[in-house]
Amino acid sequence: NMELDLKMAGRVEEGGGGCPLETLLNALIIALEIPTLGGSDYLELALPRLCKAAALLPIPAQARLARVWAKHCPDRLKNLLEALQQLITLRVITGLGASRFTRDYNVQDEDTITAPTKLMKIIY
Repeated sequence: NMELDLKMAGRVEEGGGGCPLETLLNALIIALEIPTLGGSDYLELALPRLCKAAALLPIPAQARLARVWAKHCPDRLKNLLEALQQLITLRVITGLGASRFTRDYNVQDEDTITAPTKLMKIIY
C-alpha cells in the first residue's frame, strides 16, 4: 500500500486520497532507525522494501529526508550505509543475483540492488 501511495505521489500531494506524503516520509524515517538494521531477517525482508519506498519518493521528499538525517541523526548514517552495502553485496553474490545475471539481465535490472543504491544517493 505504501508503494502504491508513493507511485502516485503527485496525486497524494494534491490530496487525492491515500496517505499524505509527510506521513509516509515520517514512517520511512522511523523504520530506518531500527537498531537491528543489519540483522539477517531485517536485511533480507524489510530493508529491500524500505529502500524501494525511499527510491519512489519524489525529489523534494528525498531532499527533505536527507535534511532530516543530516540534522537529527548523522551518527546513524554510517550504520545505515553499512547495512545498505551489506544488502547490495548479499543480493549480488548470493541468492538473488549470482546465477540469474546474464547478458540480457544485468545487475542494473534487479530492483533489490538498484533501490539501495538510490537510497545511498540520498544519504550522500
